Amino acid sequence: MSIDPRELRDGLRDIVAETPPLSFTAEQLGHRVGRRRRAWTVSAATAGLLVATAILVPGLASNRGGDERVTSLSPASAPFQGPTGVGPQALNDWRAFPVHRTPRPILLLDELPKVEGEAAGNAKTALLARRFELAGTLPEHAGGKVTVLLSDGSASLDSITAAEAFEAMNALKGPVEGTPSPPLRITGATLGSALFSTDRGPRTLPAWLFHSPAVSGDIAWPALTPEVFWRFDRLHHPSATVGFARLGADGRALTVTMPAPPTACPGEPILQYDPVFRESETAVAIGLTTRTVGTAPGTVKEHCTTPAVFRTLPYRIRLAEPLGGRVLVDAAGAPATVSSE
Repeated sequence: MSIDPRELRDGLRDIVAETPPLSFTAEQLGHRVGRRRRAWTVSAATAGLLVATAILVPGLASNRGGDERVTSLSPASAPFQGPTGVGPQALNDWRAFPVHRTPRPILLLDELPKVEGEAAGNAKTALLARRFELAGTLPEHAGGKVTVLLSDGSASLDSITAAEAFEAMNALKGPVEGTPSPPLRITGATLGSALFSTDRGPRTLPAWLFHSPAVSGDIAWPALTPEVFWRFDRLHHPSATVGFARLGADGRALTVTMPAPPTACPGEPILQYDPVFRESETAVAIGLTTRTVGTAPGTVKEHCTTPAVFRTLPYRIRLAEPLGGRVLVDAAGAPATVSSE
C-alpha cells in the first residue's frame, strides 16, 4: 500500500483531534489502495500510538527547519516509504567530516534556539520567525575556556558571551506568513546549561538561557564557539527511519531499530526486511532491503483490516571496522543517534 505522507499527516491530524479517535478507514485519509479499500482500526488503548507515527510523518509533531536553519513545520529527513537499500549518495554529505579530530566535533541535531517553555499568540509567531528584540541588559561575562564532557571524553572548549549568543540567535531567519508579528522581547539572560540532542546521544552543554516574559521557560543557545560544532550554520535533520542505535563493546556490532515489514493481508505476499549498510572512512549508512518469504494464508478479500500501529524491529549488523568517530546515517544520509553499551 502506497500512502502520500503529506495526506497521511493531514488525515492523522484530523483523527487525533476527534474524541475519541476509535477508528478510521483509508477513505477518510483520501486514499485508494489498489482495487481494494483497506480499513485501519485503532483501539482506545492504542490511539496514543499514533503519536509515535508522527516521527515518520512530516509536520505532525516536529518543528525542524531547512539547511540554513530556516524554521519549518516539517522535518527535511524523508519519511520511511519502503526499503530502498543503501546507495553511495548516502555518504556524500559526510566526506569532509573530520573523523579523527580531537575532540570530535559536536554534531547537533536540535533546532536552535532550544525553547524549554511554552509561548502563545504573537510570542509563538515571533519564535517561529526567529524575531527577537533586546529589552534589557545582558551579562558582561567574558568568553573563556569551559570544560565539557563529550562522547570522547572531557574537553576544554572556547565559550562565547551573551551578546555573541544573542547576535547569532537573532541572525536566524524563519518563515513569515502575512504581516510579521512584533519581535519577542528578551529581558535578560543567565549562563547555565541545557540538554541538547547530538548524534552521540543527549549532551549537557553550557548555554546562555535567555528570558522573555512571554515564554514560560528558557530560550537556550549553546555558549560555545561555532568551531566546536560540525557545520553549525546548518540544521542536521535526524533520521526519520533509524530510531535507536546501540554500539557493542567491540565498536563493530550495531543494533539498530528500524521499521518492521507490514502485516500481510490474506493472500498477500509476506515481506521480510533485511539490514544492509555501506561504509566509508567518515560515515556508515544503514538501510533495509525487502524480500518475499511466503504468502499469507487465506484468499484475497475485498476489505482487509490491519492495525494502524507503526512497528519497529531491532536489526543487527557487524561493521568491517569499528565505528569510531564516524557518523551513522540512514539511506537518505540523515544522521542517527548512537549510544554505546
